[in-house]
Amino acid sequence: MERAAGGASAESGAPVLRSEFDALTARVAALEHQPREVWHRISPTMLALPVEPLYDLQSAAPLIPMSYEALEMFLRRDPVAREFPRRYRFIRNARFRRYRMLLASEIRTIRERLIRAHHKSA
Repeated sequence: MERAAGGASAESGAPVLRSEFDALTARVAALEHQPREVWHRISPTMLALPVEPLYDLQSAAPLIPMSYEALEMFLRRDPVAREFPRRYRFIRNARFRRYRMLLASEIRTIRERLIRAHHKSA
């Protein structure tokens, strides 16, 4: 029996992935039967993506909501945010740049911490 990179057997995760794939396929099939006029009202959250989306800080700041500079400062100073793993997208234009990326769940965590902190102080 071959072992996967995480140390678990390759067969142990197969039923879970198969059921998630079947559920996603059923949701897509149901959406395909919707008339075209309804498609513009379908939210991206209606489909469960197999991979969590990543956002750069410029896009994540309005979702929280806060300014880009305030988000950078929050990520540097907040003890919970400092535990988020640093993910970067590398772009080479005229000079080499790296852009920090946040998962959607990390954005939700930051938003909850800020909103909760604001309500506690009021």
